[in-house]
Amino acid sequence: MMMKRRFALVFVFSFYSLLSMVGCSHIPVSQVPRDNVTVASVQGQMYLGTPQTNKTAFLTLSRYFVTQQNLAYCGVASSVMVLNALVSKPEQRPVEKSHKPYRYFTQDNIFTFAQDKLRENKVSQDRVLHHGMTLGTLVKILRAYDLHVRSDYASDSSVDKFRNTLKEVFLSSPAPHQYVLVNYGRKKLDQKGGGHISPLGAYDPIHDSV
Repeated sequence: MMMKRRFALVFVFSFYSLLSMVGCSHIPVSQVPRDNVTVASVQGQMYLGTPQTNKTAFLTLSRYFVTQQNLAYCGVASSVMVLNALVSKPEQRPVEKSHKPYRYFTQDNIFTFAQDKLRENKVSQDRVLHHGMTLGTLVKILRAYDLHVRSDYASDSSVDKFRNTLKEVFLSSPAPHQYVLVNYGRKKLDQKGGGHISPLGAYDPIHDSV
């Protein structure tokens, strides 16, 4: 399987001093904290519609949005969305019976299409299924598909560096060729649950919001 190297920036904006095994959790829209807004709300649409906001990455990712299959698969679902958005050549995507004749990365075949590399890097689907994944595992999965991945820990970074990354990814180019996945603690945002991995779709520099 030969794939042209593409770019996916993985920036970990975490409030953990040490990153351990993390699962994922779901929060109903009705329970969104006061300081956060949903993209479907009037305020969310205003942020997304800010003239300075580049919506291309958001629109591209939304074409491949998938709901995680279980509570441990937030990193898997996020990886699938980014892979489908970045890998455009059909021959570089796996064949999936349920999608024939179209080729897509799914939360199942992501572990089998590059299984030799994943096995070599000690990535186990069963372990992810039962324990979630660390930042290291997320990086290994994406690199198995020849993506150029940069990982950053919040403990080694700052809010200003995070903003610079957002500007670099979302505002420097009209065409999306790189993405940001974040691993964060939901409790720090007054959300229920523990760690969560998610792609970011856009950055509004006027309201300083993702």
